[in-house]
Amino acid sequence: MLSITESAPYLVYLAPPLVGAFIGYLTNRVAIRMLFRPLKTWRIGRLRIPMTPGVIPSKRHQLADNIGEMVGEHLLTSDEISNSLQREAFQEHLQNLIESSVASTMKKDLGSLKTIIPPTYRTYFDIAVKTASYQIKERLHTYLRGDDVSRILEKAAESWIDMVLASRIDNLVPADQQGLLTARLIDAFIQTVHNPATETQLASRISEEIISFTGEGGTCADLLPENIREAILEAVRDQTPRLLKQAARLLEDPEVKNRLVEALIEAIEEFVETLGPMSNMVKGFLKRELLDQKIKEYLDDKQEGISSFFQDHYIEIRVRAALGERLDSVLAAPLSDILRIEQTEELDTISELIAQKFLGLLDAHKTRQMLGLFLQAYFTQIIAGGEQATGKTIEKIIGVEPYGEFRVKLRELLVGAFYSPETTRFVDRIVDDLSEQLVNKPIGRLDHLIPKGVAGALCTSLREMTTRLLISEVPGIVKSLNIRKIVTDRIDSFDLLRLEQLLLSIMAEQFKYINLFGALLGFIIGCANLLFMIGAGQ
Repeated sequence: MLSITESAPYLVYLAPPLVGAFIGYLTNRVAIRMLFRPLKTWRIGRLRIPMTPGVIPSKRHQLADNIGEMVGEHLLTSDEISNSLQREAFQEHLQNLIESSVASTMKKDLGSLKTIIPPTYRTYFDIAVKTASYQIKERLHTYLRGDDVSRILEKAAESWIDMVLASRIDNLVPADQQGLLTARLIDAFIQTVHNPATETQLASRISEEIISFTGEGGTCADLLPENIREAILEAVRDQTPRLLKQAARLLEDPEVKNRLVEALIEAIEEFVETLGPMSNMVKGFLKRELLDQKIKEYLDDKQEGISSFFQDHYIEIRVRAALGERLDSVLAAPLSDILRIEQTEELDTISELIAQKFLGLLDAHKTRQMLGLFLQAYFTQIIAGGEQATGKTIEKIIGVEPYGEFRVKLRELLVGAFYSPETTRFVDRIVDDLSEQLVNKPIGRLDHLIPKGVAGALCTSLREMTTRLLISEVPGIVKSLNIRKIVTDRIDSFDLLRLEQLLLSIMAEQFKYINLFGALLGFIIGCANLLFMIGAGQ
């Protein structure tokens, strides 16, 4: 082993590299230490010692701002986040997360919607349900009142009318129901006849027609068809022989004979009065009692002759002609001259009397029987064994032109019924009932309602929708988050020692190699210095 004296020449050569290595290591270590120390400014009196505080404490705000800028503007950008969201690993994780959440939810035995909502929000839920129901009803009514629906309804009504009218009449009125229908029609007719309002309306209508007819100068002939007038005239003429026979028999009646004698005596006396001065003389010869006796004797003696006189064909012809002329004059006379209605009370009385008589005639038992037989025969005729279409039957009853108007009115009635207030209220009730059932009906387990394939497709759709939503909203989210400010404020809020520990934990390994590199660099410089010294000594 060499002594110090013997090893001194070697130490001379080792000292420069070793000292250089030590100085390099120490310099870098001090430099690194000065990044964090001192924490505060050092002063000697009023003089501030340079390099205090350390770089990190003195520049912490600038450091925080730079780190925030780096993270917010260059690292966590919206593009980087969007790209990360579309990566397969994230998509798989999101798919698994959605599937697990959906599967967990679908296995729950859910109650009604109202029970699912937390009690705190049920009031708002009820308001939302009512608002939604109101909006649905308004939109539904608006849609139903539109032109498109109106055209659809008209076509549907027309199709329904065609279907009903094209069906066999026996489908509408079966043969075994025709008698019942006839009875019901008669009952309805009789009820209408018994209704006091019917008599009042009929009397009022008759009064109006009488006033209108008489005001226009109408005659009885205008009220009767020509064939009816001819029938009445012929009937009166046919009764002429009977009238003449009745007149002859009346002359045989003592009371009638006495009145006839009285009339003849009065006529003779009136004639005598016209003779002037000779009237007294004639009265002396023609006593009233004498005239009475002679006339009665004459009538008794000529009774057969008088009967023959009334049965004479010539007399019959003249009487027939006279009766015809008289009837023609009556029929041709204005109705106002015949009735001579001058007061409203009289007109009302006549109108009410006509209405009562007419309704009484309709209410008669024989009229009911005749009406029933007529309706039964009419049904049998128009139904034609049940093989005829309903439309053809109605057309036979009311005519071709009224049948077309009937179809139009029926279509308008059907379409109008759809737009009636009752239909509107009915639609409102349906919407309210459906809303109530939807809210209160238990949902149960969704996996019993939704097939697995549909659930899988639903999860995939939810993942795609979530991804699209996140990607579309990332720029706005990043901007609203202001990551730069968050990082800056967070770093700026750290305690200096905490910040030092954080940086050292990140860069401790790097700092160690920096120190070693400083030692290596000092060693190399020391070797270079040694070579320079050796060269200079030679």
